Amino acid sequence: MVKPVEKVKDLAEQKRDGWENTITALGTARDKSEAAFFRKVPPVMTRDRYEDLFTGDDMAATLVELPSKEMVRQWITFKVDDAAKDERGGDMEEENATQVAVMQQLDDLNAKQRIYEAEVWARVFGGSLLFLGVDDGAESLSEPLQEDAIRSFNFLSVFDRFDVMRIEYDLDMQSPTYGQPTHYLIQDLPEGGAGAAKPKRIHASRFVRFDGVMTTKRRKANNGGWADPVYIRLEKILRDFGIAWKSVGNLIQDFAQAVFKMRGLADAIASDDEGLVLSRVQAMDLCRSVARAIPLDAEDEDFMRQQTPIAGLPELMDRFAIRLSSAARMPVTLLMGMSPAGLNATGESDIVFFYDQIKAMQEAKLREPINRLIELIFASADGPAEPGAWSFEFNPLWQMSDKESAEIRKLQAETDSIYLDRSVLSENEVAESRFGGDVYSTETNLDREMRDGEPELEAATGVENVQD
Repeated sequence: MVKPVEKVKDLAEQKRDGWENTITALGTARDKSEAAFFRKVPPVMTRDRYEDLFTGDDMAATLVELPSKEMVRQWITFKVDDAAKDERGGDMEEENATQVAVMQQLDDLNAKQRIYEAEVWARVFGGSLLFLGVDDGAESLSEPLQEDAIRSFNFLSVFDRFDVMRIEYDLDMQSPTYGQPTHYLIQDLPEGGAGAAKPKRIHASRFVRFDGVMTTKRRKANNGGWADPVYIRLEKILRDFGIAWKSVGNLIQDFAQAVFKMRGLADAIASDDEGLVLSRVQAMDLCRSVARAIPLDAEDEDFMRQQTPIAGLPELMDRFAIRLSSAARMPVTLLMGMSPAGLNATGESDIVFFYDQIKAMQEAKLREPINRLIELIFASADGPAEPGAWSFEFNPLWQMSDKESAEIRKLQAETDSIYLDRSVLSENEVAESRFGGDVYSTETNLDREMRDGEPELEAATGVENVQD
């Protein structure tokens, strides 16, 4: 009869999977690596740990500040769509006035800086809120924001996740905001530190929320309803990086150690009741500092400096930098401010890849908040009239050099010359496309009115639209 314990062992053996070698113990219970396991990551419930890390470690600050700065560095361009222009009669002066008004209002709100701050605290603590300073005539901020009654849009304020408390939730499973908070309790401490402010109950519609690292619902529940900070994955790597550089600093202090040799030194120390040996060493050190010479007994004493070998140390530190940059998903050239010796894999291509990542982060994290701000600007009674169809674009992060810009213009001019010689485009179309806007453009737009008036031109070219 098979005992229950043995049956369990047999089932366990059948379910085992992986390489095993009973001679070398690889994969068996005697394999040391089998004892390794991933430690449980505790929830983030206090602010001190990561606040201190952000404040006191320059690399930790760079890991959250640099991506956040890049996301807003070149800011945005507001545009009125072509469909809206046609609907309103194509009044360019009016459309330009709307664009200027929107960008000016965003500037008055200091939106660029406030969004940057909100993104930084979301990365440090796992979440933040951008409070919308909107006057909608509500008697209490606990009421939902009334977008059709907005008088003015005055300011933006930033709160990190530990400044607020989630107190009420949307429990309607048919609602698109199911499970999300409907009200927050602000527990902000004034910057002057003159006592805590009275808690305020505020409706969630009066905030724009920023989250940290994406995580599961179960993890969010353990974090008090918030995402994870970026430091969850970077803390140990930052620790190893910091220890490595601190160790190098200690090594430099002892880089060249003075060595004093004396015949019978051990016996002299044992019988030196009056400290004569120590006095002799101190006298030698004093002469070395004052007279820049060391007096020695020709037969019994010797003095030398013993250097610490550092062969391979620069390459080792480069590897720590590469590991940190890999975890941070950013090039060493940006993370360290320079390309360390021996790192030939960091260059322009890495920076372009990093900017592609930033572009994706802009779309994922900033498009909805900025879109919300512009909607409220149009909804405000003292704001500009909404043009109908509008959009905004994030300005390119990669800036061409003067030489690169000149080369592109030269190639475009050669292409335009071919189009002109073959009557594909008119001189007015080329001039307006290239120089009709605020900046030089390689995008070609056709003059529809001219072509409608001269059907033989379009019939001859067969071209309805040209994009370069």
